[in-house]
Amino acid sequence: MNYAVKLDEANFLEQAFQKDNKDLKNFTIQCWLKTTESGSVFQHHSQNISFSLNVASHGEVEFSVKRKEFEQTVKTLQGGINNGEWMYLVAVKHEDSLTITVNGGRVGVTQSNHVVLPEQIIKGIRIGKSSTTNTNDGFKGELGGITIWDKALSDTEIITHYRKPIVGNEEGILLNYPFKKAENHQRLSGEDDQFTVPLPLQTVELEVVNDSPHEFQLTDEDMLEYWPQTIHANKTTVLKFETSLPYFNSIAKYEAKEDENIITSLNIEVNKSLTFYKSFVQADISDDLDKQISVEKNTIENLIVSLRLSENLVIVNAKNLNQFLNVVIPKLEKEQVVTSMNYDETTGKATSSGEQIVRYNQSAQVFNRRIQKKPLAIIYCKNSDDVQLAYNTAIENNLPIKVRSGGHDHEGECTGTNVILIDLIGLNQLDIFEAYSQGVVPVNIAAIGPGNRFNALTPALALENRMIPHGTCATVAIPGFTMGGGWGPWTRSQGMCCEHLVGAEIILGNGTKEIIASETITNRGDGRDIIVLKKNKPELLWALKGGGGMSYGIVTKLYIKTFKLKRTLIKFELEWNRYDDNQVLHGHIPTIQILKRWEEIIESDKTGALTGTNLKINGKPLKIIGYKDEAECFPIYDSLNTDTVTHNCVMYGYWEGDTGHLETLKILNDFIKAEFTDYDLKPDKKQLDGIGGLGGYEPQLGKWDRESHSQVKLRAQANGEDSTPYPPDLDDPAPHKITSRLVDPCGLGDEGYKQLLSSLTSPLILDGNREDGLFTYVTLGAIVGNFYNTIGRIDNSSFPYKDKKYTIQYQTWWNLELAEKEKLQDNKVYTRINRALDWMEESRDFKIENTSGAFISFKDNSIPTETYFAQNYDRLKCIKEHYSKDPNNHLRSRKTII
Repeated sequence: MNYAVKLDEANFLEQAFQKDNKDLKNFTIQCWLKTTESGSVFQHHSQNISFSLNVASHGEVEFSVKRKEFEQTVKTLQGGINNGEWMYLVAVKHEDSLTITVNGGRVGVTQSNHVVLPEQIIKGIRIGKSSTTNTNDGFKGELGGITIWDKALSDTEIITHYRKPIVGNEEGILLNYPFKKAENHQRLSGEDDQFTVPLPLQTVELEVVNDSPHEFQLTDEDMLEYWPQTIHANKTTVLKFETSLPYFNSIAKYEAKEDENIITSLNIEVNKSLTFYKSFVQADISDDLDKQISVEKNTIENLIVSLRLSENLVIVNAKNLNQFLNVVIPKLEKEQVVTSMNYDETTGKATSSGEQIVRYNQSAQVFNRRIQKKPLAIIYCKNSDDVQLAYNTAIENNLPIKVRSGGHDHEGECTGTNVILIDLIGLNQLDIFEAYSQGVVPVNIAAIGPGNRFNALTPALALENRMIPHGTCATVAIPGFTMGGGWGPWTRSQGMCCEHLVGAEIILGNGTKEIIASETITNRGDGRDIIVLKKNKPELLWALKGGGGMSYGIVTKLYIKTFKLKRTLIKFELEWNRYDDNQVLHGHIPTIQILKRWEEIIESDKTGALTGTNLKINGKPLKIIGYKDEAECFPIYDSLNTDTVTHNCVMYGYWEGDTGHLETLKILNDFIKAEFTDYDLKPDKKQLDGIGGLGGYEPQLGKWDRESHSQVKLRAQANGEDSTPYPPDLDDPAPHKITSRLVDPCGLGDEGYKQLLSSLTSPLILDGNREDGLFTYVTLGAIVGNFYNTIGRIDNSSFPYKDKKYTIQYQTWWNLELAEKEKLQDNKVYTRINRALDWMEESRDFKIENTSGAFISFKDNSIPTETYFAQNYDRLKCIKEHYSKDPNNHLRSRKTII
């Protein structure tokens, strides 16, 4: 048992030094101290030197030294040493300075050379009072481990003595009052058993949970007193340490040898201190290990800690990947599995070739070249069984998954780094059949695999004189488009594509496959009814209809009601305020007039033949009218008049008709004349293309979404209505950023028009951007029309914005020519991209009246998830939790429901 001296105002000790101190120049006082009061701790006064160490009223420590040639005082800047906790206090007199250290850290340095000390002579040192008569300044508390040295200890030595009490025979000790019962120390008042008190018995309970495959062996046999010889693999070892010293420190070194060349090390240090916040357990480990230290309890008496060891997660991931590949590779064809390495079965090590690395990187790409991730493996599935195999094996091996069809997610959430990427592009089956809804209503349904892209899907449907509400980008695949809502050139007449989804084959979070449907649909053959779709989990299907992709399961087939094509379908483009060959904007028609006219057209109930439309408005720089300095570093911008400002505007539309092509064309021309030319808004350019109807369907559906470098050049060369058709390069992958909002049912209104045009006229849009292939603009996509004015408002889908007038999609693309792309980081466009992205950030938060929400298909990760799903968000969360059978949320991305 170890003890401390217990003092009150009346008690004190006087101890003689163990050797003469007449030449004492440098010295050190050490002790452990516990008090809630103030008072004198140490006093010494002789002819050669005097010093005192006191605790002030607010817990500051004051240390004073007086010699003939030296008088100084130091006081800690902060108090608190009288907080009732054990403290390790050290006062050091150096050649020309004083320092105070508490618990191993310096808290005071010399502040003053003014010192006043009593002149009485003390043979050695007085502990607990400044004099034998004055009882007002007596120390009240406990002291122990008192040592006085005739030398100035270094910081390192102070820490050493803090962690390991001295033996007592070290060189330089003037006085040693160790941690033992003070039987040989003179007592001035009271009884011995009251004068000394035992120090608290301190215990450390350490639970070592070794989840790693390593078996660690102790390298130092001398440590067996405290530590076990072996820490076994995949087991828990409980250790217990006890001490009555004020500080306990023990370090154990372990090693696990895989072979002579591979050694995994583990060093554990246990510290237990009467100053409880100095108690801790720490571990140093090799790079192939991960650790977690959890403190369950830490008091003066007890420290309870759990140390968990596991293999480094990168290594675990690699092993899990190896196990995953060992399962799926034998069950799939060789070309279906793509990784950045091969596994040599003989050595068990990863190898790779240049050809394989190239193929892997090609396979890892997504449409937005701004965002490129590195999956662990890419599994090209050919059927739903492949999907189940890849998904279930990944989950069994603790590997996260992503699902990709067309790869057009604008934030790249269809892929990821260190994931298993399940690619569905091979599930491209298409089956079109007639059936009956509710047994009597004839329907025509397309069973569509998720690998179908619009450039192949829409011509195939058109051959059957059927169509679905597709999108405007030809290389987009069907599932993410539909589950996000599905806006496109049919939205005004047919609504979003999700409105036509009646069933789906889906793999849920537990790996099971189900067919869900909103209604029972039958087919008739051989004189009997055959159920094609049976009503099943309609709530889950409702969530798929606009509630975002991947939240609820992996969709491996979609059943979508089709509609019949009209006899004629014409795609048209109208352009105002065109750019010339040098990309200089020419035009006199104010943008606000074009915008208002387009908004009036989509609101009209007389434009049903206009199945869908959008209006693209190119951003432009805010005009510079001068500079504040000769270096032209500080421009002066012109004020913006939103009533007269002009932007390049392009209106795209689909026009359908029951009559022949020429008659439909005449009707469309009459519409353009009546709606624009007669309002002094005659387009600078008009292009009409008979792309579809009963005669077929054009595979390339681009030009609604964005501009390309080659398109810019052709626009400059084209004249009037006879311009050369634009080449089908608009769906090439390119780096870009998108954000969105929607216009409320009332329309933008006067203030909203001005604010939108202000956001499109910005100093962040730089002159010369277009020449370098950098484009900044908005596309306005019409929602209002015959469909959502009538049956489309019924709550049969989770798309939350049926009542909105149109979308506003802010976009910036740097759609570079190949010759420019090959310059990589030396491409001059990279001097401009940051400003374009700043413009996107500013546009996202730009105040525009009568706008709200955001469209999940135009994904921007900076927008909160709830904004995308608005009033349906809580219901979608409930469906995810109840139906997806995915308690650990394996089916997740940044913008999934949970």
